[in-house]
Amino acid sequence: MTNKNGIIGLTIVIALISVYYLSFTFASRSFKSKAIAYATDAKGEVDVAKKQRYIDSLWREEVYLGHTLQEVTERELNLGLDLQGGMHVVLEVAPADILRGMAGGNARSAAFQTALKKAGEDKAASNSTFINRFAAAYKEAAPNSSLASLFATSANRGKISSSSSDADVVKMLNTEVNGSIDRAFQITSARIDKFGVTNPNIQRLPGQNRILVELPGVDNPERVRRLLSGAAKLEFAEVYLTQELGAGLEGLGRYLTQQAEIEKAKKPAAAGTIATTDSTKKTSTGGLAEQLAQKSDSTANDSAAVAAQTAALTSLFVPMPQGLGVYLKDTARAGEILRRPEVRSLFPADLVFMWDRKGTAAGDNQLILPLYFIKKANGEAAMEGDVIVDATHDYDERGRPEVTMRMNGEGARKWRSLTARSVGRPVAIIIDNLVYTAPTVQGEIPNGNSSITGNFTVEETKDMSNVLKAGKLPAPTHIVEEAVVGSSLGAEAINDGLLSSAVGLLIVLVFMVAYYNKAGWIADIALLINLFFLLGVMASLGAVLTLSGIAGIVLSIGMAVDANVLIYEGIKAELEEGKPFGQAIRDGFKHSLSAIIDSNVTTLLTGIILYTFGTGLVLGFATTLVLGLLTSLFSAIFITRLLLEYQIKKGKAFNFYTGLTKNWFKDNDFDFVSQRKRFYLISGVIIAIGIGSFIFKGFGLGIDFKGGRSYVVRFENNVDADDLRDKMDQTLGSATEVKTFGGQDQVKITTAYLIEETTADADQKAEAKIMEGVKKIGNNPAKIVSSNKVGPTMAQDTLWSAVYAVLLALAANFVYILIRFKRVAFSYGAVMSLAHDVVIILAIFSLFNGWLPWSLDIDQAFIGAILTMIGYSMNDTVVIYDRIRDYLADDKSRGQSLPTVINNALNSTLSRTAVTGISVILVLIVLMIFGGAVIRGFTFCMLLGVIVGTYSSLFVAAPIVVDLLQRDQNKTPSLATAETVPAAPKKVKA
Repeated sequence: MTNKNGIIGLTIVIALISVYYLSFTFASRSFKSKAIAYATDAKGEVDVAKKQRYIDSLWREEVYLGHTLQEVTERELNLGLDLQGGMHVVLEVAPADILRGMAGGNARSAAFQTALKKAGEDKAASNSTFINRFAAAYKEAAPNSSLASLFATSANRGKISSSSSDADVVKMLNTEVNGSIDRAFQITSARIDKFGVTNPNIQRLPGQNRILVELPGVDNPERVRRLLSGAAKLEFAEVYLTQELGAGLEGLGRYLTQQAEIEKAKKPAAAGTIATTDSTKKTSTGGLAEQLAQKSDSTANDSAAVAAQTAALTSLFVPMPQGLGVYLKDTARAGEILRRPEVRSLFPADLVFMWDRKGTAAGDNQLILPLYFIKKANGEAAMEGDVIVDATHDYDERGRPEVTMRMNGEGARKWRSLTARSVGRPVAIIIDNLVYTAPTVQGEIPNGNSSITGNFTVEETKDMSNVLKAGKLPAPTHIVEEAVVGSSLGAEAINDGLLSSAVGLLIVLVFMVAYYNKAGWIADIALLINLFFLLGVMASLGAVLTLSGIAGIVLSIGMAVDANVLIYEGIKAELEEGKPFGQAIRDGFKHSLSAIIDSNVTTLLTGIILYTFGTGLVLGFATTLVLGLLTSLFSAIFITRLLLEYQIKKGKAFNFYTGLTKNWFKDNDFDFVSQRKRFYLISGVIIAIGIGSFIFKGFGLGIDFKGGRSYVVRFENNVDADDLRDKMDQTLGSATEVKTFGGQDQVKITTAYLIEETTADADQKAEAKIMEGVKKIGNNPAKIVSSNKVGPTMAQDTLWSAVYAVLLALAANFVYILIRFKRVAFSYGAVMSLAHDVVIILAIFSLFNGWLPWSLDIDQAFIGAILTMIGYSMNDTVVIYDRIRDYLADDKSRGQSLPTVINNALNSTLSRTAVTGISVILVLIVLMIFGGAVIRGFTFCMLLGVIVGTYSSLFVAAPIVVDLLQRDQNKTPSLATAETVPAAPKKVKA
């Protein structure tokens, strides 16, 4: 084995990296357990606020290997929403709303409305942007009008004019739409930070006007909907200075002192008290003491009182230029204190406490969040952001980055009044009750044209100008996809996932030992190392482990067996030729490498396509499948080799079979080729029946593809799905789909009720209506444990994305086979075999939909399973093709007919095909039984895929190659069998 030391070194490095990153998961879980223990009362109930305070107290503290708890939490192997509960939301910024805002009064024209409607309808037929589609549609609706006639308004002055070309207008509109999406992303991020969710995931989906938000652990979906939907509220407000609030700050200090004395009088806290740090040691208190002394004559003669109040204040608040600040870990406590009525009464009635959007770094990894004292008369700011016409980032006369903004006439009048009374004072720019910046007014601004300067970076001025436009273009974000998973369902999913993983792994390990004897133990060790490496790599990359990801891990373990099987069958063949044990090992590895690489590359291509086009369940599965393929290749080729070489070094030799399996698949002589027309007929009949079912019965489309709402409802007792369906039809006034889901006490309700509505309360109304129908089942209490919503536009996009994914998978595999085998016959055979598999599985899903006790809906999960099946079937087909190529290139095949050669090649792969197939089928059966209702339909599709894929590799793909190669031979009679495909290195039976 060449580079043995290098491989050992690499293995050690990967192992150490895996241990390092996985250790953060255990550390994070440990601190979370301590937080729960701290917050659990004598009745066993957990105080969520108390638990959060414990976590906040350590959030910026070094707790493990020099890392803060925040960093430890960010580095742990995170669980997906389906495993811990939470909410998944896709937000869409509607370009149509932006165009209406930019067109102003011109938006009422018939041509504008017609073009807007057509641009939305043409989405499926065009890959161009909404703006480009709108421009083309407007040209059709108003051929004699220019786009400038619509958009050259006073609000867009300086960007376009009435003489601007359509191309210039389109460019400007695309820029504004992209800016609106970026702005929505910034505002959404700020809103999520304010929500206080641990490890949220916020992404702008590439190439789309959509934003993905995942919020683990949230238990109030309605609050999330209100938080994320709607336009941002931009405000300008005056700010109180600290010297104007002397009495209030003095009272706050006195109040905190009294509270501290009350706490001291209480019984000393038990062991395990919340972790705290001394904030006062990081901040000088002299400045605040001076302020208090100046602000109150009553305390000037009582230095002890001033000192006590100052100490109380600085134990929680930190003096800052704009007022006060609070250490991030203390913000929850500070906010709770400031909301108390007795504290609010100390300050002016028009004062509102507001946090800055971003914190200020302090020493020892701490972060201070500035606190502003905002003046709002009757709860209203001095002016709102709808008066802003434009905002841009620029440079001042000194070359420093600045932000310029322009207001309309009304705004200019209000701005003049506000700046006149605020000279030398800050004015806060607020979005969604968070202060983005508070520049100091240098002088009265009479015309509404202003510049904001300071120690800004170019990126900060870009962000600020974008944020200021939130008042100009109030483009609300609409929820176009939503999924809510209850925490109880998440806990069940974890149990299902762990159980299916453990049982699946155990079955594979036992099967390998039962089939290969001691060599099976070596393969098992390699598989366990593969699993360890896979989890370590996922942790290091920040991947999220989902229930479908666990399915991917279990399946990748089953498929990892394939590489070991190819190697072992090759070694067995070398030993049968009488070679010494060590030589047989080396030759077995050498001759099986080509088949291993080819078969795994095809599966990898499919996995990458899954990852690129998939979301949710499919994406989680693809992540673990791709990573699992890479780690399993490394483990099989290198780890197994190292373990076998160690046995050679010790002088030990052993058999690769047991007494039971010694003669399995020996001397096979099944005539695959001559029976091919019979199998063509069988497949043709099934496909014909399937096509009939497609036409007359159709498919059960999931809401991923048709849009709608679905709810998983759990009852205390068993419920009759047909009875509930009648009740739901009466309640909703439309046909409702009700299916048993995972047990007789649980159902999945699917409806299109209010799916077109985008109002803030539409989801709440739909949920209330569902519960109204559910309650008609008497004496059987129920609750919604998860819900899902997909809007019509999202469903259409998902459908086309799925079609592209399947076509791309077929095309990628066609090209790869053509490159590797250099004959179109092999590519045609592979792709026709894959098409055969897809149609048969579609036929089964159509025929048996509604007859089986699990979902057979065509949804994203189904497409993921189909693509996985394509990968597996190609894996199987490529191994067979590799053997056919070897036999055709072998001198022993000269003089034999093409069907005979290919028949011999197929028989020589039966052992590998059976062992791999049995391993994967066993794993999938385990997933079907123990994996839970969520992935049961997904697993069933993959199980069918393995069975149908194995069948088609032997009885469709290879026979098609025979027919096509015979046709080529008939066209060129002199073409010798051995010259049919290029020669490959000599290999042996496997």
